[in-house]
Amino acid sequence: MPTHGEMIDEISRELSEPFTKEQLIDAIVARYGHVRSINIQSLGTDITGCCVNLKSHSSLPGLPLILVCLGRGKYRRYNSSTDRRLNLYLKQDAEEPRIVRQPDQTNGKKVVGPSPRATFYDFYGAEVILEKRGLMEEIRKIVQEIQKVDHNHIQGLFANKGWSVEYRIHPNVNWAWDAHKDRVPVSIELSLIDAVHRDFLRILLWEHEDKVDAMVYITSTFKEPKFENVKRDLDVFEPILKVPILLIGLSR
Repeated sequence: MPTHGEMIDEISRELSEPFTKEQLIDAIVARYGHVRSINIQSLGTDITGCCVNLKSHSSLPGLPLILVCLGRGKYRRYNSSTDRRLNLYLKQDAEEPRIVRQPDQTNGKKVVGPSPRATFYDFYGAEVILEKRGLMEEIRKIVQEIQKVDHNHIQGLFANKGWSVEYRIHPNVNWAWDAHKDRVPVSIELSLIDAVHRDFLRILLWEHEDKVDAMVYITSTFKEPKFENVKRDLDVFEPILKVPILLIGLSR
């Protein structure tokens, strides 16, 4: 069941900017009102909690920082390249990650540390597949170029390397991978652990449709969904999840 943060993120990508809080709420209710009960007042509070330039997020840290409040009840999507000065939380999210090395593991999965900026977890031999695709070195270079733990910034680095961004997962819905190239989707998740499980379901759909050979999953080590929690859940889903996944955890 989608959370408020997930619904706000999805619907705000589709609305013409600027949009009002009422327009965002109405669009969310229209799409999800038959799926789950929606408390309008709570949803309105969470919309303000998603704004990079409002202090509301301090008391709602589990929400994604994806909106800019323009005043008078109007909002737009946050752009990390042009809205840096508006972001009250930039210092927290912009610190450069450092290396975190862990010992190798067996049973078809291992932890590797080729980058000075991240922890890598190789689930079911993803690294070998990415090497064969000629993508592993490219991914390492992208990680080395990361200057801040920010969704738009990281997605832009993939775009600069020729990856398709906002790649449609299914023709009948607006789901999208953050990046995609050569049967390898990328998901960048820096806000919600439940979104990880959603992505597991979506990658299972792609496996069923024979659209994927490996996946890259990027998160952080210091805020939800934390690297260790995603790594744990990969192991929990192992009986049914056989897609090779390279998990990358960015540190402060």
